[in-house]
Amino acid sequence: DSAAPSLPGDTLEVMAVTSRMTGDSRLVSYGAIFTQPGGTLFLAHVEDMEIFERYIGVISKIPQINTDVAREAIVKQLLKEPRDYIESCREVLESQQLQIQVESIVTLGKRVEQYKKLIEDRKIDLLVLNSKDAEQLAMQGLAYSLAVEFRHLPLLML
Repeated sequence: DSAAPSLPGDTLEVMAVTSRMTGDSRLVSYGAIFTQPGGTLFLAHVEDMEIFERYIGVISKIPQINTDVAREAIVKQLLKEPRDYIESCREVLESQQLQIQVESIVTLGKRVEQYKKLIEDRKIDLLVLNSKDAEQLAMQGLAYSLAVEFRHLPLLML
């Protein structure tokens, strides 16, 4: 892509992404700080479809568990937790009168592909993400993949 990157101050559309949105107030706070008044902070959580299918495959081999029921119940719960957390974040951010909109994006899919589509569709100016876990010295896999995939996009890596 030959488009020039956004200016550092041009952050009307900010997306905070993580594989574990629930309880990640640091990520949400930084996303809110960098979203300009009148802008939108997208809080995005994508559950990994491949990992989910691997576990469903294991469940399908246990005759006592109805795989269809398990699939439906697990997806519902996996997506409910980040949705609930994002809603609580929206309420807190609205109470602070930051003059930003907060939108929730919670889905199941291939993470990098999903984030790419979300970023392009919403014309994101800044991507905020965690770059490592507490027990890792190196950059985590998702952060590395997103950093390589979105070289044209300003990133705030926490």
